[in-house]
Amino acid sequence: MPWYLLYTKPKHEKKVEFLLNDVGIKTFLPTIIERRKWSDRVKKVERVLFSSYIFIDIEIFFYELIFQPGVVRVIKDENNKPREIPEKIIHSIQGWLSENKKKDVEVMTFKQGDSVELDTLFFQAKHGIIERVKKDEFIILLEGTGIKLSIAKEKIIRVVNKGK
Repeated sequence: MPWYLLYTKPKHEKKVEFLLNDVGIKTFLPTIIERRKWSDRVKKVERVLFSSYIFIDIEIFFYELIFQPGVVRVIKDENNKPREIPEKIIHSIQGWLSENKKKDVEVMTFKQGDSVELDTLFFQAKHGIIERVKKDEFIILLEGTGIKLSIAKEKIIRVVNKGK
C-alpha cells in the first residue's frame, strides 16, 4: 500500500493521528525525545520529528475519512495528485529512529536555491533545495517528497549545485 503525507494544523499531529487511527487508517508519526532546558531544570520531552506532518498508509484515498479535524491538506505532486511516499523513505525514518545516531559535519556557506546533500537524521546522502536562509538554519525542500524541513546549517555535507 502506498504512503501519503498530510499537513496538519500546528501542534495537532498527535490528535490527527488518534482520529485517523480511530477510523481505521494506519499512520506513522515519527517522534523523538529531546532534552529541554528551563531556568530551573532540564527535562526530556517527546516532540514530533516533522512539525505539522503525518504519514498515512491507505489503499484507497477517501478524502472524507482523511479530513479529520486538524488536517489542513494532503501533500500533492506536480500533477496535483496525492504524492506517494516510497516505502524505503518510511523504512529509513524508522531505521534512524531505532538507531538514533548523528554525525559531525563541517560548516559551510550556502544561499537560497542551492541544491545540497544532507547528513542529518535519515537523510544521509539525500538531496534538497534551500528555499530560505535563516540565521542558524535553512528551510529545505527535500527532493522527491514535498517535505519542507528546518535544518541546522551544520547538518549539510556539501553544495551539489549552486543556485542562480
